[in-house]
Amino acid sequence: MDQAPAIPTARPGATVDAAAQAKADAWVAGARLPPGAVAVASPPPETTIDSQSQGWWCAPMAQADAYWTVPGMELGHAANWLRAHPSNGLRIVGPDYVAPDPTVTNEAVYDFPSPSAYEGMTFELASWRPHGAVIHLEVGVLARQSACATAAPGTELSTAGG
Repeated sequence: MDQAPAIPTARPGATVDAAAQAKADAWVAGARLPPGAVAVASPPPETTIDSQSQGWWCAPMAQADAYWTVPGMELGHAANWLRAHPSNGLRIVGPDYVAPDPTVTNEAVYDFPSPSAYEGMTFELASWRPHGAVIHLEVGVLARQSACATAAPGTELSTAGG
């Protein structure tokens, strides 16, 4: 079995350029969200929204994130709404529509330029019972000085490292 490629360490002195950070911030500002979504500074403490984090195959990456609650909308409906409404000219690269299931507590929706893109938007969702759903958007954008992992011949990296 092949080992997964290592995520490169940023070259000494490599930094995120202002244009990449501006793009990451703009993607957060331009995110399409379900009706009734309310921006919050942090997620409600009774959720498992931050049980996972998006990994990126490159370093350094311009990063930005934001949280919203979606009162009155179940997790599966919020995830499927995001799947039907890509943001910022990107496209949904996974997962496909999922039948809402009240036993599911976390989901993710990947909004990227392509399935093999190194940059994009990951919407992580968690159930916020009995109130609705919580969304954590994580954005990663390539910087001019980014160094990226490469896939072994005949393989491909999964979207954004994970």
